[in-house]
Amino acid sequence: MLLLSSDLGSYGCEHQRSSTWLNETCINRGTCNVPCRKEGFDNGTCRSYFTCICSRNCGDGSNPASIS
Repeated sequence: MLLLSSDLGSYGCEHQRSSTWLNETCINRGTCNVPCRKEGFDNGTCRSYFTCICSRNCGDGSNPASIS
């Protein structure tokens, strides 16, 4: 699956699912920032209620990124 940063609603060039998110409810903005920062990312964004996508800010958001 290939997504652009604009599809994820965030800026950056690297995005992946959090490896430490405990599949808790993820609805509110900023809910999953802490686990993503512990994994070395700049922020986290909630997707699909139980998915946390971590992002690294490394550009203007125009580069494609894949979710692994």
